[in-house]
Amino acid sequence: MVPFNDSDIASLSDGPCPVIADTALAETVENTPTSRIVLNNITEDQALQINGPIGEKGWREVVQLEIKNNRAANKSIQVNHAISEEVFNQLMAARAAGS
Repeated sequence: MVPFNDSDIASLSDGPCPVIADTALAETVENTPTSRIVLNNITEDQALQINGPIGEKGWREVVQLEIKNNRAANKSIQVNHAISEEVFNQLMAARAAGS
């Protein structure tokens, strides 16, 4: 999982990259993720994969979210979006109990 901010997305574009003259605005844009793309992940056997933040931080930082072609097999656990610490702890307890 790699969060992209506006600058990251602009740098991937074929067109010119916009320049932000206001230093405070540029810092805000640089530190604000706007997209999260979760593609083609596979978990197998007893693997645990979490493709998003745990807890409240990061939940509202994403403006665009794309989740496609992810697969979990056997007794693996795959989470493709943000989860609370409570849910994470429940997953770990279930795993430890053999559920």
